[in-house]
Amino acid sequence: MNKDHHKIEKYNSYDIYDFLEDREFRNYVLLDSASDESWRRIVEEYSSESGDSAFDKARSILLNLRAHFENNGLTDLEIRARIDQRINTYRAQTTKHNKKLRTRRLVWRAAAAVLILIGMAWLLQWNNRPTVMYETGNGERIVVELPDASVVHLNGNSKLIWNRHWEDSKVRKVFLEGEGYFDVAKVDGMPFDVVTDDVTIEVLGTVFNVNNRRQKTKVFLEEGKINLKINEKPEESLMLEPGDEVEYNAGDENLIKYKLEEGNEKITWKDGLLIYREEPLIEVMKEVADIYGKEFMFVDSALLDRKITSTIPLTDWEMSATAIQMAMRLEFKEKNDTIRIKEKD
Repeated sequence: MNKDHHKIEKYNSYDIYDFLEDREFRNYVLLDSASDESWRRIVEEYSSESGDSAFDKARSILLNLRAHFENNGLTDLEIRARIDQRINTYRAQTTKHNKKLRTRRLVWRAAAAVLILIGMAWLLQWNNRPTVMYETGNGERIVVELPDASVVHLNGNSKLIWNRHWEDSKVRKVFLEGEGYFDVAKVDGMPFDVVTDDVTIEVLGTVFNVNNRRQKTKVFLEEGKINLKINEKPEESLMLEPGDEVEYNAGDENLIKYKLEEGNEKITWKDGLLIYREEPLIEVMKEVADIYGKEFMFVDSALLDRKITSTIPLTDWEMSATAIQMAMRLEFKEKNDTIRIKEKD
């Protein structure tokens, strides 16, 4: 009797709870493994035209959950992880608190039953949450269209939080960690605020870039006008005009404003490029490290202030690292996301 036959036979006595408990079944549904020959045979065996079989009902529950979470930005991996976590958590709780459940099978069946209830409650909670969060990982860039028609480009390792009930408020407000490029739609009588750890940027309709990393916030204005306030000193404000950049250091509370001749080069990251002109290598490495979630150390401190003029592609970490090494004749040694940098022999 071959392996596929054993796989098909094991589902003979399954009910809806057994299917929900079965990790192979969950992976089949959530990863859409319909092209797998053994699963095609299982579907033929256990699915019904009416959709009333235990197989069909369990699959329907998981598909509905997956569709909802996909609409709200969760990946397949995140969906599977959340469901697995719920089951494992409830198994542990049931084993601890229900000593009368003597068999592992009864414990698992109870966990599957509660999965259905928790899943539905979770959907309700998700729908009623007050905010929605957009987040990027290492080297990831996304474009977010907000419900007010504003568009935000998020750079790697960044987070944006939006108030879902913005129409009931007198102001549209987002919270930013990392870097974002904003093209804000004008809504009459409703300003748009971008809040970081250190500053608040007030706008009506404009285009600008915000970089909030390492206790520093940099704001570059491309179009329109914005008003910038220090969160610790809300009574003080600074008006920016196109081409202006403001840098605020939360450590020493130093605020600098200057005009950029090549301001557009500040926002080329959203198109997958970092452009530098006579920039100290230490500053370049900080920006690249923030985007990719890396740490770095220089073997020779004399390299810190060496100037770099180059264009760095943000295709992926390997491409960016190669471009920097070639432009500066450097050698990178990487171990556990820490980059050791030295001059090439």
